[in-house]
Amino acid sequence: MGCKEGLNISPHKTAIVPFTNRRNTEGLGPLTPYGKKLAMLDKVKYLGVILDSKLTWNQHLQKIINKAQTTFAVVRCTCGKK
Repeated sequence: MGCKEGLNISPHKTAIVPFTNRRNTEGLGPLTPYGKKLAMLDKVKYLGVILDSKLTWNQHLQKIINKAQTTFAVVRCTCGKK
């Protein structure tokens, strides 16, 4: 969908993540460009980085840790304990 300003968005690929420390996010949404309601999410993955609404990095770091542990376990099984 396009508009006269040249902005093109795809509502099914677009989400809202309010980056705020406020507990109450009342009044921040929903946005409805072109009559399509955008989803309000707590986190979003952008260029491989997981950004959560509080910008704590906990979810992204946990994903990286899990990936490293899995890789380590595979290497350990392949090469042995020594």
